[in-house]
Amino acid sequence: MRGNTILGAVLATLALLAIGVLVALAAPGDLDTSFSADGMVTTDIGSADSGRAV
Repeated sequence: MRGNTILGAVLATLALLAIGVLVALAAPGDLDTSFSADGMVTTDIGSADSGRAV
């Protein structure tokens, strides 16, 4: 029983590491196309709104 638990923990750790590697394959400046259809979004913040410490 303990061997199955250790094997499960090792497999779960390897799966998480594999997911992390896949996420890290994007190059700097690449758009995330899973965010929207083209990876960009435009938000209308209105004329009276402002940003501080951006």
